[in-house]
Amino acid sequence: MIENGLYIVSESYFDKFKKLGCSFKDSKGENRPVFCCLKDLKFDGLYWAIPLSEITEEKIENGTIDRVKKYMNYKENSLGWAYYHIAKTNKPAIYNISSVLPITDHYIERKWILNQKHFVIPYTSAIKIIRRKFKRILSEENRFPNKFEQHITLIKNILINELREINITQKDIATTKEVL
Repeated sequence: MIENGLYIVSESYFDKFKKLGCSFKDSKGENRPVFCCLKDLKFDGLYWAIPLSEITEEKIENGTIDRVKKYMNYKENSLGWAYYHIAKTNKPAIYNISSVLPITDHYIERKWILNQKHFVIPYTSAIKIIRRKFKRILSEENRFPNKFEQHITLIKNILINELREINITQKDIATTKEVL
């Protein structure tokens, strides 16, 4: 994965973690891209993805957009300020920052393709704000593990263990090749 790229998360990710009590808003499978916000600084192979929602007439009419804007107008030091952001992908979208997902390549179904190429959002001032909001959400999660409905800490720990197992297996293969 690359930072600022859009991807589709595999259904196996949602199936696996739902069985462990994690809850996901609108995991619409192949119809919902996630924004790969950041590569984790501590764990190689771990990334952070933010689900996106399209801004539709229905969301405008039912008040969803007004609700999101209300959160965006909270004071920057409040947690609610960090929940959402409206910015462009190829069109305006809601970044559901409080629904952030720790993820690895293993759970990526495919890249989000637009005009026959992987869609990567250029770095802009909006991306800078989204990253700041993401860090605020992650800070809250670090203070209060599994505070959010998707159980960020639980998923992160499982993914870190999976990455460690992969690294041990790869080291075993390399050692076996050296012996042969």
